[in-house]
Formats: sequence, C-alpha cells, structure tokens
Amino acid sequence: MKLEQIFFVKEAVSFILRKQDILVKEVLSFIMKKQDNFLKEVVSFLKKLLVS
Repeated sequence: MKLEQIFFVKEAVSFILRKQDILVKEVLSFIMKKQDNFLKEVVSFLKKLLVS
C-alpha cells in the first residue's frame, strides 16, 4: 500500500469508530430506557403477586 492509501484507511477507520461510538451510546441508552420500563413492570407485577 502507498502512504496515501494507509492514511486514507486510518482516516476511514477512525471515522467509522467515532460513528460507531455514537451508535453504541444511542443503543445503550435505548436499552437502558427499555430496561427501566421493564424493571418497573416486573416490580409492579411482583407487588401484585405479593398483595394478592
């Protein structure tokens, strides 16, 4: 590979990693939100079971 090609590949990889980082954060926050709702559901379900 020529030097320019190597530089281009490095740039492309770092760009993808930055984008991926943002994507991963988005996905994680989405999962956390969903999980939060899920945990609330589970807790309310358990309360119903304990009460009855």
